Amino acid sequence: MAAASTKLQKELNIGFSAFPVKFSHESDAGHVMYFKEHVTKEPSQLEVSNRTVFVINVPPYCTQECLERLFGCYGEIEDIVVQQTPGPSVTSSNLKTSQYFPPIEKITGFHVAYVTYEDADSIERLKKKKIKDPKVLSTSKSHIATGLEKWCNEYRNERPDVDLLQKEIDEFMLAYDKDNKKKEEKKKKSEEEPDDEGWITVSRKGPKPGVARTEKNQTRTLIKESQKRKRKELSNFYTFQMRETKREHIAELRKKFEEDKRKIAEMKVARKFKPY
Repeated sequence: MAAASTKLQKELNIGFSAFPVKFSHESDAGHVMYFKEHVTKEPSQLEVSNRTVFVINVPPYCTQECLERLFGCYGEIEDIVVQQTPGPSVTSSNLKTSQYFPPIEKITGFHVAYVTYEDADSIERLKKKKIKDPKVLSTSKSHIATGLEKWCNEYRNERPDVDLLQKEIDEFMLAYDKDNKKKEEKKKKSEEEPDDEGWITVSRKGPKPGVARTEKNQTRTLIKESQKRKRKELSNFYTFQMRETKREHIAELRKKFEEDKRKIAEMKVARKFKPY
């Protein structure tokens, strides 16, 4: 049974090389990560595929800093991307991430990583190196928090300082507004310049931009026009209009008078206290 399990493990790890690790110097039990040169068909990743190492079976306590320390021994690292499962990703360690707003994807349990070197020779050095002794993840200089210490850190990080949080939000909004302003200026400049054939792009922007010819917009326009016509109509201009208005007003007063009489009669019937 043990021989069959070992054979199955070898079949699953075809093309991968072992990278043994252990949590600390005091740990008796070890763990094995597997890596190989990353091969992809994604056009956006073809440029860095020959410089990228694909790592699987990364334990939950292995942080990005640990990966940088372990794989950085074989060359300068350009980027490290950690994901829950293999596949294309838009996240990158080079992107400026917020201290208070972490990425949407929360990685739990065992995961994978993509380590990109600055040159392809680093991968060759990594593949030639036969790693036998387990590498230590948590050291005195690079301590990994676990248990109660980890939970306390997570609790504190979820409740940041309000002033620092507001400062980061203000800085982000300033950068966002500045970037939007640059885009608008660039777009406006491109609209004013003719293309190779001498045509100028005409947009809807202006003092009175156009409206899409949809059924909803047309209905809204008709309602606005009818309301505008009603406002323009002259009221109580002719004698018959004034006479009809007075007649309608008197009829409304009589109707309200009859309703009030009926309500008073109902209140008298419902009154419990009858002194006479």
